[in-house]
Amino acid sequence: GGDGALCAETEACDDGYTDACGTCNATCTGAGAGSSCGDGALCAETEACDDGYTDACGTCNATCTGAGAGSSCGDGALCAETEACDDGYTDACGTCNATCTGAGAGSSCGDGALCAETEACDDGYTDACGTCNATCTGAGAGSSCGDGVLCAETEACDDGYSDACGSCNADCSAAGAGWSCGDGVQCPEGEFCDDGYTDACGSCNADCTAAGTDSSCGDGALCPETELCDDGNLSVGDGCSDLCVPDEDSGGNPVDGSGGDEDGGLPTDGSDGGPASDAGIDASVGVPDSGGGLPDGGNTGDGVLSMTDSGAAGSGPIDSDPDPDSDSDEDGGGGSGGGCGCRVAGARTSAFHWLFGPVLVVGLVLRLGRWRRRAVR
Repeated sequence: GGDGALCAETEACDDGYTDACGTCNATCTGAGAGSSCGDGALCAETEACDDGYTDACGTCNATCTGAGAGSSCGDGALCAETEACDDGYTDACGTCNATCTGAGAGSSCGDGALCAETEACDDGYTDACGTCNATCTGAGAGSSCGDGVLCAETEACDDGYSDACGSCNADCSAAGAGWSCGDGVQCPEGEFCDDGYTDACGSCNADCTAAGTDSSCGDGALCPETELCDDGNLSVGDGCSDLCVPDEDSGGNPVDGSGGDEDGGLPTDGSDGGPASDAGIDASVGVPDSGGGLPDGGNTGDGVLSMTDSGAAGSGPIDSDPDPDSDSDEDGGGGSGGGCGCRVAGARTSAFHWLFGPVLVVGLVLRLGRWRRRAVR
C-alpha cells in the first residue's frame, strides 16, 4: 500500500502515502484523517509545508502551500514561529526586548533614556519645565531665569532675580555675588534698600531691611547721607550752618575770619597790617583796604610816602607846602579842592617821585580789580 495504485482485492484505498492523513489511512484499509494546515503535522498529500502556524510569516505560508515570509524583530508584527514578542522597536525597553525573545525592561520617565515605545521625550527630569514635560508625553514649558522656579535641566539656580547679586548670578548658571549692606548697591533678594551707609539714619536703616529714620539737622547726630556736619544747633557762624553744611564766606573761607583771603584780599579785621576799613594803608602796597577812602595817618613804612591827611579823601591835605592855598601841588595834593593828602619826601620834582607815581597807580588798579572780583562772588 501507499504506492498510489489501488488494489481492490486487498486495499480499500491508496492515496500514495503511508501516513494516516490525507484521503487514505496508513494501511490503506480506510479513509485517512485528512490534514489541517497549521497543526504542525505535515500531510504530504495536501501540504507543501506546515510550520504549525497559519500566518504568512515564518517558514510556511498561511495555507501551507509554500514557504513563509520569515520574520523581522522590531517590525511590530509578531511572528509566533520565531518571536516571543515584537513591540515595534529593537531596544531593550518597553514591552519586548531587543531580540524579540522576551519581555522588555519597560521605561521610566525622567531617567534620561528615551524609550520610544512609551515616551515622546525624556530630558532626565520629571518636572514640567525644560525640553520635556513631567510625564514624558510632550514638550516641556522651557525655563526663564529670574522667575524663581528652578529648572534643573537648564539652570544651576534661580533666586527670582536677573541680577548678579544674591544667591544666583544673572544668567542662573552659577552662584551669585551675594550682597553687602552699605555698599550703595541694592540687592533685591536680600535688601529692602541700601543708601550706602550702615547707620540707622538716612533713607535706609542699618541692616538694609527697612527705611531709615531720616535725619534732623541740629540734633547733634551726624547723618553722613544728608549732613556734612551737625553741631547740635541751628546757629549760623559757629562752623556748621542751619543746613548742616560748614559755614563759609563767599571766598570759600570760614566766616569766623580764622584764615586770610586766599586770593590776596584783605581780612576784615585788618590783621594784614592795615585798618579794618578806610582807616589806613595796606602795608603791602599802600592802598586803602576798602571803600576807596584815604588813610588817616601812617604810611607804608618804606619811607617814600608821607601821609599827613587826617581825614577821608577830598578833605584837603595838611602838609608843609609853602603855598597852602594852591590847588596845584606837585605831589598830588590840593587845597580845599581835595587831594590824596600825601607827598614825596625830599625834593618835589625828584626822579624818584616820577618813578613811584606810576607804580602806585598800577598797584591801585590791581587792588580795585580784586575788590570787584570779591564783590561778584
